Amino acid sequence: MKKYKLKNKKKITRKHIVAIFDWCKTNLGESNFFCIKSLRIRVSNNMKRFIGVFDIQKNCIYVKPKAIADEYDLIATIIHEYVHFQQDYDEYERIELQLPRRRNYFDHPHEKEAESKAQSLKRKCFNDLQGKFGWRIQK
Repeated sequence: MKKYKLKNKKKITRKHIVAIFDWCKTNLGESNFFCIKSLRIRVSNNMKRFIGVFDIQKNCIYVKPKAIADEYDLIATIIHEYVHFQQDYDEYERIELQLPRRRNYFDHPHEKEAESKAQSLKRKCFNDLQGKFGWRIQK
């Protein structure tokens, strides 16, 4: 199984990434805007600006493990992008056009919501998966 190194040098596998992704599907539910049956998760080390992205055209979440600090941040990144999968992209774009060009990333309400959920749920996700997958994270 392919292994990826996080910034803290810990190794994770595709199994870990898929487990977090499956946890999101089970615990966060479906989207009113995108099809959960065709939703995929992929690893991409080609992203320049982001550590995670939800691509609406491909209905795919991409993560960049080598740019992610640790296991908790990996979990938070996947949850964050999963929340974008659940959000109304047309509304996202309408709000984006109304916001000033030079602004903080989290000034956008959809980004605030995604980050808030990611931060509030990352420990629950880790705890739920810890016993099932034998994860041991010191933090």
